Order: sequence, then structure tokens, then C-alpha cells
Amino acid sequence: MKFTATSRSVQGSSASRRLRRAG
Repeated sequence: MKFTATSRSVQGSSASRRLRRAG
């Protein structure tokens, strides 16, 4: 459960960072 939550948080952060950089 904890691992899944962390993985999701990391993915979200990565996507947000990528989008921000691209934008």
C-alpha cells in the first residue's frame, strides 16, 4: 500500500515536472 502510494506520487510529480518544463 505504501509503495503504491509512493509510486503514484512520484509518477504524478514526474508528469507535472515534465509538463511544466514542456509548457
